[in-house]
This record gives sequence, C-alpha cells and structure tokens, in this order.
Amino acid sequence: MLAASASAMERGDLDEVVVLTTGVIESGYLSNQGTAVAYYQRGLAFCRKKLYEQAIEDFNEAIRFDPEFARAYYHRGYVCRQTGRNGHAIENYNRAIRLDPEFVPAYINRGAIHVDEGLYYHAIQDFHQAIRLDPRHARVYSDRGCAFYGNGRYDRALEDFNEALRLEPTFALAHLHRGHVYCATACYDHAIDAYTQALQLDPQFALAYKNRGHVHYYQGRFSEAETDYSTYLELRGDDVSVMILLYLARARRGADGQNVLCRQAHGMNLFEWPGAAVAMFLGDATPEEALAQARVDSETVKNGGRHLGFFYAGQYYLLQGQTDDAVEMCRQAILDGATDCFEHAFAEAELARIGVSILIPRDPR
Repeated sequence: MLAASASAMERGDLDEVVVLTTGVIESGYLSNQGTAVAYYQRGLAFCRKKLYEQAIEDFNEAIRFDPEFARAYYHRGYVCRQTGRNGHAIENYNRAIRLDPEFVPAYINRGAIHVDEGLYYHAIQDFHQAIRLDPRHARVYSDRGCAFYGNGRYDRALEDFNEALRLEPTFALAHLHRGHVYCATACYDHAIDAYTQALQLDPQFALAYKNRGHVHYYQGRFSEAETDYSTYLELRGDDVSVMILLYLARARRGADGQNVLCRQAHGMNLFEWPGAAVAMFLGDATPEEALAQARVDSETVKNGGRHLGFFYAGQYYLLQGQTDDAVEMCRQAILDGATDCFEHAFAEAELARIGVSILIPRDPR
C-alpha cells in the first residue's frame, strides 16, 4: 500500500495518496516506522494541496511514531514557513539537520528564512554548506548571491550570480539579481543589459520591466521608463508606486498622463497613503496634505511612506516649475530614506540634473 501511495504521489494524484494512506493508517497493521511513513506521505499530499493544518497534524504524528524522521521535521518546517511561523520553521530545520547533517534542502530553506529576516551572515553559512554538499544547483548560488548582496558584498554576489548562470544559462532570475548589483554599484548600463537579458529569457518577467524602468527613470530616459512601467502594469496592475511613476515619466517627457492616472485611481482611497499622492498629482490634494498622510503611513504601517512622500512632492514641484521647493523635497527624501530605496537614488539624480549637490552620509557597506 505504501508503494502504491508513493507511485500515486509521483503521478501527482494527491487524492489517491490520501485515500491509500488513510486506509493503511486505519488498518493498524503497520510497524511504528511504517505508520510514520504513512502519516508522512499523507501529510505531504495535504501540503501540496495547501491544506497546511492537516499537513501539520500528519507530520506531528509521523514524528510521534518515528522521532528521528528527518524529512518529517523538514516538511513540518516548510509548512511552518508557508504559514508565517518562521521561528518554528527554523526549529524544525535545525532538527532535520541534526538528524541528517547532509540534508541539503534544509540548509537551503533555513538560509532563505535568514535572508528574509536580514540575517545575511547566517544565510551565507547555510548556502555555503548546501553548495559544499551539492555544488550543481544554480539556484543555491543565486540564493547565496542574494545574501551577499544584502550584506553589501557586491563583488561576491556578482560571482555567485555569474556561477548560477554558468550552471543554468537560461536562469532569468540570476540576470535580474545581477541587474540589482550593477545598480548598487552605479553600473547602470550593465544593469540595463542584465534586465534586458532577463526579459529575453522570460518576456513575462514583470520585475525586470519594473527595475529596468527605474534605471531609465534615474537616467532621465523618460520615454523608455514609460514603456517599461506600462508593460509592468499590464502584467501586475495593482502597484500604486509604479502607477505614479508611469504618470511622472509621461509628464516629464511633456505628455499628459492625468487621464490615465485618473482611470487607474478608480476605486482607490485617495485620503490615505499612497492614494493621497495620486490625489496630489490629480490636483485633489496639496503636497502638504499628501505628506501628512505619508507621515501617518510611516508611523503606523512602517511602509516608509515619509521619504517616498518627499520624493513625490519634489516631483510635483518640478512639474509646477517650483525648483527651490523641489530641491528641498529631494534633499528631505535623501536624508530620510534608506539608501537602497529607489526614491533615494531618484532624488539624488534630480538634484544632479538641477545642478545642486548635497553631501549625504552613504551606507558604510
């Protein structure tokens, strides 16, 4: 029966797996280890069906019958991560690794959580172990590259992304990440090339359009930015920040983008952030009112609305020909924002175009 269940799992017949394993479990004829495997297989089927609570219950039972079942700990950790319980996921990955120190997927998934939580040193160690055990997986090099990137070690990040592409030349995500490194090191033409290569491999890769659009906007190529932002929104239509940037790209090249922005804003709450920024560009709110909502966002949602608000206000003043006010808002965006935010780089570029310089403390990384 367990062999039949495993065969059904390979075919992707998850309902059959549930039926077969339930029958075996209820029969009571299996040893403890066999019962653990049955619960594990059914838990895996529930996991793939995204029935996570049932999966957790079955993995618990598998571990109760076989406390040294490394894969049950691993998959229980996976479910914990999918349901936002990262601390429990780490505990389960730790246990899986203690039971099987060569369990590569456990290192990879534990490393991914460390990246999500900004623990880049620990992530690098986990990905290093995974690569040491199995150096053939392009995605693990890419993951370690992301950890190096988060840690500010851009040269090592680029080495890993290059190695990922050597192993898997059609790996579009690695090209995207290379683009991020080139942006961080001010190699913008290389960044454009990297994002373009990603799109050649995957023409539906929305983030590549968005990030290439950012580089075009940064360099003042507003027509090209408009094209990329438009395509991005066709693929992902709910990104308000890109709706605003699309409007700004059109306006900065002398076109009227208000009609499109008005259509995109239909149904949007224009009294809260970021809708208040849309209202400002539509003439329904003042910059002061928009900035007030951006401050509320920063204090309550922690979305970083304030420095984004300064940047948008600066763009508003530029469109109105109020250069001095625009300069002040750009300065505030730089002083208030994290250095890895697009609005920080955009504000610096605007000051350069205006001919104003400002000494800003840079990220020491």
